[in-house]
Amino acid sequence: MKTNIGFLLIPLLISGASVQARFLEGSQQKGEKSKISRDDEIHRAVDPMGAAIEDLAEEARRELHRLTCEDLHSAVCGTIGHQDYMRRFEERKDAIKDKAARRTARTYRINPENFWGRLAEIKAENSALEERIYDHYIRNIGRELHRLLHDEDLTSQFMRMNDYYKMRRAMGAAIDAQDLPDETKGTMKGKVGDLEFIWPDQFFLEGNEISKEERDEFKMFCGFDGMNYRDAYFNVRNNKTYMVLCPGTLLAAVTPGLEGVPMSLSARFEYLAFVIGHEIGHIIDTREHAGAFDRMSGCVANEFVPSPSNYMREISADYWSAEALFQHLNNNGDQEEIRNFLTRSFNIICLGDDDGKHPAVIIRLNTFIGRNPNLRRIAGCEPPIAAEPACTIAGETPAPPAEASTTSP
Repeated sequence: MKTNIGFLLIPLLISGASVQARFLEGSQQKGEKSKISRDDEIHRAVDPMGAAIEDLAEEARRELHRLTCEDLHSAVCGTIGHQDYMRRFEERKDAIKDKAARRTARTYRINPENFWGRLAEIKAENSALEERIYDHYIRNIGRELHRLLHDEDLTSQFMRMNDYYKMRRAMGAAIDAQDLPDETKGTMKGKVGDLEFIWPDQFFLEGNEISKEERDEFKMFCGFDGMNYRDAYFNVRNNKTYMVLCPGTLLAAVTPGLEGVPMSLSARFEYLAFVIGHEIGHIIDTREHAGAFDRMSGCVANEFVPSPSNYMREISADYWSAEALFQHLNNNGDQEEIRNFLTRSFNIICLGDDDGKHPAVIIRLNTFIGRNPNLRRIAGCEPPIAAEPACTIAGETPAPPAEASTTSP
């Protein structure tokens, strides 16, 4: 893989003159005729260092463009920015867990230094009390998240999750664009349209009865501490289907990312958009609409060695999220902005690996999401080729070449 262009910063900054010389020499070696404008020539003569930095930034943009098109996994997960993003997230996650555990421990007079160990002992002695303590802990996790949002001066727009509804609308448009019978589209859109969002701690409010099954479901998807950062799940209550984003997933959305500075609401949405689309996609996945995915399943079987039956729910959810992102981003920004949005949105899945349900991240990003023809088009990439097709509702895209017919002489 090509060396990260960022590492060239130090030697380039040593001497502006030497940088300019290297740039011009490189152009001469390639036999390229200089087309620098007069104003640019003056700028380079007056400020060679600034010109060198501009050249470097342009080269970095070209490199990100190339990687986004050729190796999406490296563009998303192989950057220093992603490592910084995860470091910041882990720091905040540990701080929120610690505060929530200490607040709960004070209420129930538990040693905060051994909160989880004592909770396990209480469960063995009095399971009903353990459930009350656990519910109180999750409510405190929610309080810490709300406090974090308030401290960063985020508006009620984020609290109402208006951006979630943007993805819900985009998913409806994505369904309409598919090669599916109208009846199937109508059923899918009805399910998506009825879906509502709920804050994870709302199920654990005092006075709200939580069944053992609901509590176990929360622990399974969100982790025992509630801070799994890649998941959401559905809860059906009073004939209404709710999407519950795990607290860790919400925290990932408010964690400063690649820029290392507080982010606007729109920037935070970039980090949450893919996982919201993915989870919405599960409500229209292969379990109840198996026939709609027959052609996609055939493509997946050709492109992915393990049995696709174990992975199709997650692969189809990734597909729906990619299609919804296309609908959200199409005609909504230049290609560089779109590439930046996509790389940030996919950031949240980088640490995942093949768990028997989700394919390895490199497969998800390079084999499936990265080949999506709609995303490739709006990101300024060449369309997928027959040797490396995208797996869509229509099957292999582009379709494989027809085999030449043979007849007996």
